[in-house]
Amino acid sequence: MSVDPTSQALQASLDQMANGASGAGGQAPETPQALTDKFQSLMQQAPMSAPAAHEADGTAVASKLVAAQDAELQQTVNDALQLAQAAPTLSMNEMSAGTIRMTLELASTQLDLEAKMGVVDSSKSAIETLMKNQ
Repeated sequence: MSVDPTSQALQASLDQMANGASGAGGQAPETPQALTDKFQSLMQQAPMSAPAAHEADGTAVASKLVAAQDAELQQTVNDALQLAQAAPTLSMNEMSAGTIRMTLELASTQLDLEAKMGVVDSSKSAIETLMKNQ
């Protein structure tokens, strides 16, 4: 008959747990009074509200990026409408300056949008490639 050392160690652990976490003298080790008092004070002062759930899946970052892009596009549209409304009262030089400013603003917004879409497309391609290789 062979004796399995793993089952003996498991049985010894179970016996020790059944007898309590006894120290060398057969008594359970005591918690220092200072730690007990600290624990009690923390439990009495603990906030009883549920922890705030935060989005850890990256949708918060994507939402912020989309909101920022939407605000930028809306600002460009508002600036174009403002220039169109003010056009009858502007001189030729002011109208040229406003047109140049709007052209630069539109180009900047378009470049920003294209750069973000490039990042999204490359990420999508990388994920597709990864899934194919799995």
